[in-house]
Amino acid sequence: MTATNSTPNAELSARLRKAVHDHWSLFLVEGIILTVLGLAAIIVPPLGGLFVTVFLGWLFSSRESLGSLRLSERDRRLGLDGLCFQQSSP
Repeated sequence: MTATNSTPNAELSARLRKAVHDHWSLFLVEGIILTVLGLAAIIVPPLGGLFVTVFLGWLFSSRESLGSLRLSERDRRLGLDGLCFQQSSP
């Protein structure tokens, strides 16, 4: 019974060895591509978070600076008294 079990295993092992020998370059390329993709999967999410943080910071800071500009223009038009009266009126 041992002889019958080892024959299919030996045949399968020989076929596998031949396939790897014949197509070793494809296996190498596949390994390199999967390694690069794996590293990208590790590196890209933190970079995405960094880009979103920078974008939102830029967006909020530009909004605040534009709001300050608009407020200072309104102050110049109304004067200090006009600004005080405008805020106290309903």
